[in-house]
Amino acid sequence: MTELPIPSDKRSAVRQASKNLFGHKYFLETVVALNQVRDGRAYLRELASDTAIPDASLRAPLGRLSELGFIRSLGAARGALPRVYERLPAPIWGFAEAVLDDLLDQSPSTDGEQRLSR
Repeated sequence: MTELPIPSDKRSAVRQASKNLFGHKYFLETVVALNQVRDGRAYLRELASDTAIPDASLRAPLGRLSELGFIRSLGAARGALPRVYERLPAPIWGFAEAVLDDLLDQSPSTDGEQRLSR
């Protein structure tokens, strides 16, 4: 995996939209990062590196994705080994990619709010 292509000048708007849509500012980036994992599995540290989000801040979105049945945690008995998260088939993956694409295509409106350019 490689770092998500979110320009630094758009990161704040993406995170605010994520908080508004999903209730957590890192949820959208977490979902997109998991969707971009080639084999559908990723370590917490790998996700943190690819999203530039601290490990501890990813725990809430990963926990929510697990509760919703979109991912499952593999291994890591008693925290001895790094935890691996596996993406399960669900429509959220494509939806999150589409939302992120729209957010990155936004242009500022005259009142400083972000709007879609379409």
